[in-house]
Amino acid sequence: MATASKVPNTGVAKAHLTEPTAVIEYTKTTPLGRVVDVRKQTGGSINFVYRLFLDQYIEKTQQKTAILKYSAPYASSDQAFKLYVERQIFETRALKYIPWKVFSYPSTLLDIEGNLCSRVTLPELYFDDPGDNVIIMQDMAEVDETWRPERTGDSLQAFCEQFNKAEKKNQTSRAVGSMLGAFFAQLHDWGRRPESHARAEELFGSNNEAVRLILEVHTTAILENMKRAGYEISQDKQRVLVAIMDKLEQSVYQQRDTIVLIDVRPASAILSFDKAERLSNISIIDWEFAAIGPTFLDLSNLVAELFYRGYTTRIDSTYVDVLDSFINAYRAFGGSISLKEMMGSTGASIVDMVGRHTDPNGSQETTAISRECLELALDFIFDAESTDFTLSENDPFAMLSKILKDCLRKEGKSL
Repeated sequence: MATASKVPNTGVAKAHLTEPTAVIEYTKTTPLGRVVDVRKQTGGSINFVYRLFLDQYIEKTQQKTAILKYSAPYASSDQAFKLYVERQIFETRALKYIPWKVFSYPSTLLDIEGNLCSRVTLPELYFDDPGDNVIIMQDMAEVDETWRPERTGDSLQAFCEQFNKAEKKNQTSRAVGSMLGAFFAQLHDWGRRPESHARAEELFGSNNEAVRLILEVHTTAILENMKRAGYEISQDKQRVLVAIMDKLEQSVYQQRDTIVLIDVRPASAILSFDKAERLSNISIIDWEFAAIGPTFLDLSNLVAELFYRGYTTRIDSTYVDVLDSFINAYRAFGGSISLKEMMGSTGASIVDMVGRHTDPNGSQETTAISRECLELALDFIFDAESTDFTLSENDPFAMLSKILKDCLRKEGKSL
């Protein structure tokens, strides 16, 4: 089935797809065939997401499930958090036009034992309806009901935290990190090159609201995020912190270098495995915030999530393995990194995560770990202002890796 588009409605979108019953009714107007069941997906907080079960296979992918995403004028998890409905247009453009099929991956990655994954993919787009802010796309985590090793398709976050520790997990985590590093280096290179930068600007340059939103959450609200975590610093330090965040925001707005996903995190990478539990596919989802900006926005968001989750869960070395292999591959593919801004943005992102996940009724141990993580994040921000990152001994990624590994050794975990 070729990608189908619906002619946009004029005025306010008619669809209000906040429940499965409304989705079933809506899908009667799409070319997918009969939808026999709809299940609302949990885990995300921005869009309403549903898995559609069809009565026939989709010709393009030979699957009987698909994903429908509906962009309401507010966050699916909080109606008070207002959002721009046009964001789904940018995901449609990403799925249609990002040239991921021409990205290459070295044989050293493809030959890793237990890795059958030859490239990082994006979902196929089946149908888009800009008038009702809806897209229907390939289900990258489709489950084969005839078998269940641990997961047939799930996020990198689930893999890191729910798969049992084993040598195969170590190999897979390194392969995933390396493949993702190679993918993002090539994505950023495509958006930066003179022959394709204008095209990237044409597709994603008007998504300024995504950039404003991420800065509002991470940098503008940093003092509020600290307050939510129950952490205080002196008035003098607050003034310095706000000044650093102001400079960081200016850098983001001024450096319109390349395409950035912005909302890149372990939950955005879907991993699939074959029946022998070998990695067979990696897919990147959630492209509605794709915009033009500096590469450190993507790097800092992913690095912050890997560090925060590795530091607070302390399950095994998977998060640090992904972090190390991601950065090594990104650098090997020539990806440029503005380290000062990257560390400032990483720290701000970690502060936001600590603020969002702090449980006032949590145990003393988890509270102490969260506090330690926030203090480290502030150190990253303040120290970046005076660190000479041209010196190899000041490599911030080596520092982050060492902190995570020291935590695991302290917990008696193997590396």
